[in-house]
Amino acid sequence: MATNDLSRLVTSYRGTSASEEAAILLAQLRLTRGEADTAIRELTSFTESGPTSKFLAAAYNLLGAALEQRGRFPEAADAYQKAASAWPYDYLKAQALLDAGRAFRAAGDTAQAAAAYQRVLGEFSESPSALEAKIRLSEVRRGATPSS
Repeated sequence: MATNDLSRLVTSYRGTSASEEAAILLAQLRLTRGEADTAIRELTSFTESGPTSKFLAAAYNLLGAALEQRGRFPEAADAYQKAASAWPYDYLKAQALLDAGRAFRAAGDTAQAAAAYQRVLGEFSESPSALEAKIRLSEVRRGATPSS
């Protein structure tokens, strides 16, 4: 029932803040229900529609998660990097870069993973994510498999 109501709100009030927030909530609901393909389709359309910046970062972050669920790791990493660029807060930028690094690693692109972790260390060294970036960068350099 919630998905129907949110879908109707997104469609009926397109271009409004309420519609954009509903699109984010709908995507979260889709991911929770295991509907990653639907979430990918809707989030891709949403990000291409030119939403306001306050919802764009969240949409890219959710898109990255949905793409990761489907094993589309290079695309997920790209979505996370776009989220990092769009977030207004440093701690969320750093977290999105960690997510990008994880997705790059899953795709087998250790150079890009290392670059994402280096960026966290270079730009957000005081953030809580810096310690994890340091550990993950060390793993990448050693060729170790990621620990959860």
